[in-house]
Amino acid sequence: LVKWNDPDDFYRPSTEVVINPEMLERYGWREKTINLNGCTSRGLAHRYGKWVLDIEQHETETVEYAAALDHATVKPGDIIAVADPRKAAVRLGGRVVSHFADRAILDYDFAPKAGETYQLMLVMPDGSVEKKNISSWVDARTPRVSGFSTLVQPNSGFMITGSDIVPRQYRVLSVDETAETTFKITPL
Repeated sequence: LVKWNDPDDFYRPSTEVVINPEMLERYGWREKTINLNGCTSRGLAHRYGKWVLDIEQHETETVEYAAALDHATVKPGDIIAVADPRKAAVRLGGRVVSHFADRAILDYDFAPKAGETYQLMLVMPDGSVEKKNISSWVDARTPRVSGFSTLVQPNSGFMITGSDIVPRQYRVLSVDETAETTFKITPL
């Protein structure tokens, strides 16, 4: 059930029923109400309801991980990139040991493949994420990269993306503070 505001009825709340016959047959009637505040189009309400049903039917893979205070600003609905070494078969993320104007020293060795291009994503001191191209590698832990707006602090998070490896994107469903400085993040 999708609630929307009907302009032909003085913008009073109206209900659009959206049904997926395949899911109805498989799971039976399961009512879910969605309020689309400010929506004045029945068509949009119907399309949104179909989208929600499609997501619930096909996008069922959730992940769960624990993070420190650098994830304190993550909230439900945010889109995040997850570097899961079990999915990518290579470790893509970690912590910065130190950062200089033209290079960053990472906390583990990374073996770039010949002919592939890579980018380094760094979590900046204000919590934003910046992504810059890696021009070369000094050694297995030190990519040569420049152009970041500021230097990051040691232990800031990083992620490597490339033409051959891309972290998976998820939408955050819930964030729970499990301890004073630990957050449990559950994205879908």
